[in-house]
Amino acid sequence: MIDDLADILNRLVNQKDNLHVRFPDPDISEPALAFKVPFPRLEIVLEGELKESGLPLSETMLSASQVLYVQAGKWTLPEWTAPVSTLSILFGRQKLGFCVQHWDGKQLRTEKQNVARLG
Repeated sequence: MIDDLADILNRLVNQKDNLHVRFPDPDISEPALAFKVPFPRLEIVLEGELKESGLPLSETMLSASQVLYVQAGKWTLPEWTAPVSTLSILFGRQKLGFCVQHWDGKQLRTEKQNVARLG
């Protein structure tokens, strides 16, 4: 369970005009260790910067308030090189998944929560 999920979501809603949505480069081949799921998701940088191998080579860094929209069945491959906090929102058929990850430069801490979808 993510204790501060409501606060994180509230902060994002209040900053909606400052969020910048980015999209993976469709022409980059899928690497062996890529993360791939059969449903769409948003990868949101809350603090810090994160290198994402699926972005165009000229702009591989995601920074705070940037959102990566990943289509169903597509991949991502984050490179944890500097301290960063992220929120992933996964849009499954039966539920929404939330995952907050904190990388302090040495250890990755992950918190997950699922919420049933209605309708």
